[in-house]
Amino acid sequence: MATTKKKAAAATPAKGGFFSDVLHKAQDQLDAFVDSARHKAKEIVAAEQKLEKEITKQAKDAERKLKSQAKAAQKQAVKQGKELKKQLTTLESRAKKAIDKAPAKVKATVAAAKKKVAKSKKVVKKQVATSKKAVTKKVATSKKSAKKQVATSKKAVKKKVTALKKAVPKKKVAPKKTTAARKAKPAARK
Repeated sequence: MATTKKKAAAATPAKGGFFSDVLHKAQDQLDAFVDSARHKAKEIVAAEQKLEKEITKQAKDAERKLKSQAKAAQKQAVKQGKELKKQLTTLESRAKKAIDKAPAKVKATVAAAKKKVAKSKKVVKKQVATSKKAVTKKVATSKKSAKKQVATSKKAVKKKVTALKKAVPKKKVAPKKTTAARKAKPAARK
């Protein structure tokens, strides 16, 4: 009869006190809070990665747009240069014909016109070179600003993640009981 009582006592778990139940409920609530905080942190990291991708995409789009604008401006400058060159060639051929037919006075006027033509050639070349430099500078500046925006957003994302990690409390693990301690006190909860 004594053995059956011992078996029955071993089979039924020991009832925990009020504080034990409160402690277990608090532990469960803490675990739920930690899990929700981790889930929230994952969501924030995913949102930040999405934002970073969007910023990178916008920067690339802006760079592509500026490059195409630069190419268009360069193409326009080359086209204008060709048109001016054509006009200058026409003027030069007319001037040569006039020189062959005209007296000395006309020759002086033609020489002055040649100087003017040469001067206008230099001005046009200078304008084309200046516009090329401006376009190249604009593209480089836009690249720098896009890289700067991406770097700034990355820093902000890292700051948010570290702040979230610091805000989430770490789960404390209770020390394990030795076998002698287990035998002495029955488990409060199974």
